[in-house]
Amino acid sequence: MAFTSHQLKVLACIRILGEDAYGKAIHRELSANRKSPIKTANVYGVLRELVRKNLAVGRKVRQPGKQGHPRIVYILTREGAAVLEENSRIFARAGAQPKGDVIAGGGTR
Repeated sequence: MAFTSHQLKVLACIRILGEDAYGKAIHRELSANRKSPIKTANVYGVLRELVRKNLAVGRKVRQPGKQGHPRIVYILTREGAAVLEENSRIFARAGAQPKGDVIAGGGTR
């Protein structure tokens, strides 16, 4: 299975942000570390794809004292953590950072 660089970066953000891994926070994290910011809509599209592939799950969380829609906070599944770990090892062995659009997956399912 192959993964896009955006998918791997969003998986990494979910791990880094922990309980604060919701759409806008993930977008801010990705945009802060890029020369050309990723569009918010693209982040949500990637999140939907990760959930569909069972690499992440989202749960609705209401913020205390706030009205409106609850946030959807994302966590990695075992499969998502395995994909992130395998790709991290691949890049560490190669001494490289992910570039381009498609990254080879680790086949860890």
